[in-house]
Amino acid sequence: MTSLELVNLCKKAVDNIENEDLDTAQVQYIEILHAIKSDVSILNSIDDFKLLGGTFILMLVEQMSDNLEDNILITSLGYLFTSKAINQHPTDTYRVSQRLLLMNIGFDYFKYSVAHAIDITKGGLRNLNEDTRLTYATLDVHRMEFSDLENHPETYSSDEMHDERRTYIYEIAKEGLFNNETSGYELLESGIKNHKIVYEYLDKKILKQGEIVNPDLSSIKSITTELSEFIELAKMSREEMTVKLDWLPEQKLNSYRKFVNQFQSGQGDDSKTLRHDLNQQQINNISNSIRIIDITRKY
Repeated sequence: MTSLELVNLCKKAVDNIENEDLDTAQVQYIEILHAIKSDVSILNSIDDFKLLGGTFILMLVEQMSDNLEDNILITSLGYLFTSKAINQHPTDTYRVSQRLLLMNIGFDYFKYSVAHAIDITKGGLRNLNEDTRLTYATLDVHRMEFSDLENHPETYSSDEMHDERRTYIYEIAKEGLFNNETSGYELLESGIKNHKIVYEYLDKKILKQGEIVNPDLSSIKSITTELSEFIELAKMSREEMTVKLDWLPEQKLNSYRKFVNQFQSGQGDDSKTLRHDLNQQQINNISNSIRIIDITRKY
């Protein structure tokens, strides 16, 4: 496939999504990924960064893939080309908002690339703490989100999702989760630095070295499926959460009770992940829903 053919395919895929023809778009997205994996250099002669970045962000929004490695690649490409578009037009608030959207909805995939990029910059020192490597990357992504939000106030003043994200990052900063970085200025500076590190890593690896982003997942502790399910449930409305919990066996509910206790105590293997991904209100909601189910099951 030539670069021109790839550009035309991206345009068609975007048009099909906008026209709600998701089946056709999915086939085209598979072709796009296959072409890039077969020859990464195909991207070098394409200068329509807005199109490329937007194409990969739409892949995430429409959940075109359920493969972890593919989604890591999709978020990495989306970030790289959206960042290139921002570098061309630094005042393009829409592109900054799109990058924030990518870091939010693609968070569970993007943090792998961030972990790898920053590890390399630090000379691999964080390999000494493999169990907490993704926890560090989680905070690094939040720093990057914060810097985009603070440098472009219009992104959160006109978008409730971005405003809630900014509030959440301020809250966890007050709790001391960013170590000594408690002020907005410190987080801003760290976020700008992280953007530079991750952008230069992806630009070098993908465009200059012609390699696919494929972090060594075996060296990073992934969130367990059960923990991931718990976090997803805790973010639901009380009504939807209670209905779903009511169908679960007692063994599963016991696991969820342990997650609640780990959040409350701040101790346990998953306590840091829980405190990064959830807030006290969400934990209260799921805890109360479990209590309601306990009562109803007794009778």
